[in-house]
Amino acid sequence: MDIAEYGLAILLCLAGFSAPAQAQLTAMVGHCIDQQGKPIAGATIVFQELDVRQQYRVKTNKQGFYQHYGLPLGLYKVSLLGPDGKVVAAVNDVQTQMAVTKTLNFDLRKMLHAAPAAPPPPPGGIALGAVNAQSAAAVRELQQRQKLVAQINALVAQHDAAVKAGQWPQAIATIQQAIALDPRLGVLHADLGDAYSGARQYPQALAAYQQAIALEPKNADYLIGLGNAQLGAGHPHAAMQSFRQAGGVNPSQAKIALFNEGVKFYNQSRMHLAAGALGAALQLDPSLAEAWFLRGMALLSSATVDPKTGQIVAPPAAAAALQKYLQLQPQGPHAATVRATLQALSGKVQTRYKAH
Repeated sequence: MDIAEYGLAILLCLAGFSAPAQAQLTAMVGHCIDQQGKPIAGATIVFQELDVRQQYRVKTNKQGFYQHYGLPLGLYKVSLLGPDGKVVAAVNDVQTQMAVTKTLNFDLRKMLHAAPAAPPPPPGGIALGAVNAQSAAAVRELQQRQKLVAQINALVAQHDAAVKAGQWPQAIATIQQAIALDPRLGVLHADLGDAYSGARQYPQALAAYQQAIALEPKNADYLIGLGNAQLGAGHPHAAMQSFRQAGGVNPSQAKIALFNEGVKFYNQSRMHLAAGALGAALQLDPSLAEAWFLRGMALLSSATVDPKTGQIVAPPAAAAALQKYLQLQPQGPHAATVRATLQALSGKVQTRYKAH
């Protein structure tokens, strides 16, 4: 019985492993900006796990970004604390998911829309009841803005509820109404891109994200959203470029996005795309041991067996990636699998079975 592919099949069975990659991927990231659109540096983000009452804390960096890896799966209340330790904004019932990095932004322009403080009175004060034309105009402008903010917030709440229910047409319609009220808010255009992506209307999603990026070119969240929409539209190379641009703004957030995409492609057996996404993530952070393992296994999908010598012929980058994993995690969860795979790559396989 001819079994020339027998040894290769065993090798590729090893490459089909994917569950541990999911088990180690739970994280939450986000961007915090104040009501003037500036990053909130040094703020404290508190993750209050509601099921077991466990609490975790991280600080935002100079660009206002935060990240927390290794969060247990569960339901959280996530709060943004001010310098005085008081809660500035909070989001309830944030559910983490296996193999999904949760992005949760605190955009105070959208969440609070607090009115600017009234200007101080001139020296000596003003007489009771004396209101000049300038102050009256300021009061009218403030009242109009407060009314507009209330309308936007109500529409955003409807949008969020529709997204949660998977009602994409309603989500799209409500956020479009919010954009019509104030088209200068990039976050609203990004929300529209999210809704279009949920509805798998990728050309419209691309246009919405591009508008958000035009308003806020340095927002890594919008670039990652654009990359995800490009993947959905079947443009993986453009997506990788968007992810790399996000890496220029916030490398830590981009590497998470690229790693997630690599895991997703790997679990879908789209190994070429998985290897590319994981390679891009490793360019941003070569210390990602799990990415080296998955990239090596993905590259093995193109291995063949030389019919003359019985030697497994695999891309050199596959063995190099697996060896890098062992360097980083010699006792890691995949170490035994990697050693067995490297041993198989270094030897010959049986090409024909003979009955005795």
